[in-house]
Parts: sequence; C-alpha cells; structure tokens
Amino acid sequence: MLTKWSRVALVAATMGLAAQAQAQIAVTSRGQITNGSTYTWPNNLSANPFTVALGSVSMTVGSNASSWLSPCQAGNCWSGGFTTGDELLFGNGGTQYTFMFSQAITGFATQAWYNSGGGAVTINSYLGNVNTGTFNFTTGGSSAANSNQATVLGVLDNVGFDKLEITANGEFAMNQVTYDTSTVPEPTSVALIALGLAGMGIAARRRRATA
Repeated sequence: MLTKWSRVALVAATMGLAAQAQAQIAVTSRGQITNGSTYTWPNNLSANPFTVALGSVSMTVGSNASSWLSPCQAGNCWSGGFTTGDELLFGNGGTQYTFMFSQAITGFATQAWYNSGGGAVTINSYLGNVNTGTFNFTTGGSSAANSNQATVLGVLDNVGFDKLEITANGEFAMNQVTYDTSTVPEPTSVALIALGLAGMGIAARRRRATA
C-alpha cells in the first residue's frame, strides 16, 4: 500500500500531466515560438500533397482546393496583408489545408489574409488522431497594400501535435511557416517520473519511521 506521502507525490505528478495535456493555446505572435525556425514556400510548388523536411521532422501538406499552390508572390499576384516578396501558399474558397508531421512538434505559426473582406479561419490540432484543440480566428482581408499586417495563426503546445487542419471560407493565403520541433516528453517518461516521485515519498516515510 502506498503511504500518504507517496500518494500525494503520485497525485501531484498526475495533476501536472493533466495540466500539461491541456496546455494548447493560440499564439498571438511568432516570437512565442522561441526555438522556432522558418520554412518558406518554394515559388514552383505544384504537387498536392507535397512533403518537405523541417530539420529532423518531415511535413506533408495537402489541400482540398481545386486551385492552390500556384507560384504567388506578395506584390506580384497578391496584394495586401503581406510583405512584398513573401512567397504564399494559397487556395480558392472553402479551402482546408492539412499539415501532417512525422513526429509531434510543439509550435506552428503562419500569417494569413483573405483576398477581400476578411473572414473566419479555424485550426484543429491532433495528436495520434485525437483532437487536442480547436482555435477560431478572424483575419483581415483587402486588396489594398498593407505591409506585414496579416493575422498570425498558430498553435503552441508543450504536449505536442502531429497534425493540423486549417480551414478557410474564402480565397485565402498564408506566408512562410514558423515551427518548433523541440522534443516532446513521451508518456512513458512522465510515468517514470511519477513512479520516481512515489518512490522518493516511500523512502522519506521510511527514514522518518526509523529515526
């Protein structure tokens, strides 16, 4: 039977895991992804889906759009929201983009903008096909020139996610992705930590009993 001390240690570890599992948040700036790197869309992209390497992690991107991934550069075939020269990933109305990662990552952000009028964007995050969060955004939209004013969309999650779905209801573009591939703690590692804390509680109890 576990002692009172060890039960408290085990409960504390379990509560910590539960809090960690609910840590998904919508990011409001790319600066929140402190360990991030940036991937820029190539200007000759045409395959659907396509796979690229993000360091040691591969990212597969697909879409249901009938027209998407055409070479597009802000200030050339798209105006408004982005910085001139940004390479954009874009699709027509009712577009859902799917981003799948070869292992769980902890951060993903991009800037997004509608061609006109602005509108709603939804991000769903998954880990092992389990939905871990739904985030709703409203982005701007205009054909007027606005430098780097596109809305930042993204997820920062210390538990990790291996799939994102981004859904938009109009002609919609995203610029380069900022991502964080920091190591995500494995459930077995967390379980071992919990057991270690419980063991420390038992040992402390025995020392007090023999003192």
